[in-house]
Amino acid sequence: MDTDLFMWEGFSGRSYEFWTYKLNKTFGPIEAVFIYAKWVSDDQVDLLYVNQTDRMDMVCANPISDYIIDKYHPSSLHIWKCPVMEDRKAVMMDLLMKYNPPGNRGSD
Repeated sequence: MDTDLFMWEGFSGRSYEFWTYKLNKTFGPIEAVFIYAKWVSDDQVDLLYVNQTDRMDMVCANPISDYIIDKYHPSSLHIWKCPVMEDRKAVMMDLLMKYNPPGNRGSD
């Protein structure tokens, strides 16, 4: 499953093409929207957490990532590369509105 493509649809109905990676993948300073996801079955993937960053290389070293991995046990990391912060934030919000992921709820 390393570097496959996966389509996530937002609340708006727009689809976004994300690259999928194993959790142990390292990155350079990529600007991206990222998703921690868990494959539940061959045809179902749960979105556990979504955020955006201008430094993908810092995400895996972040305590929030450790928390999401420990609590929700994702099986993959999905990345949508985008250099424009406003676009990243818009995609992140579109996905948040549709999936309401448990890792973004704060008190779960």
